[in-house]
Amino acid sequence: MGSGGAALQLAYSDPVSGESVTLKNVKLPWHKEFPMPNTGSRPTAVLSITGAAAPSTAMGCEVLVDGKPVEKKAPSTGLVFCDAMYHS
Repeated sequence: MGSGGAALQLAYSDPVSGESVTLKNVKLPWHKEFPMPNTGSRPTAVLSITGAAAPSTAMGCEVLVDGKPVEKKAPSTGLVFCDAMYHS
């Protein structure tokens, strides 16, 4: 998410715990890895990421599962929203 060392506020829903997490003064680029939750015979993960930065800072977002993109947003300024749902 983003580049150039800019700092931003980032919020995401942890797909394992289901809790909302807010991070402040995050340096870009940022990434996070999660283990896939075991939900029985059909694992599912839902991930929602929101980033906010200064209006002049461009940010994008990409969600990968097992190295394959499932959601990608082109860089834009101000806010970025990235939602992805994965079914194995």
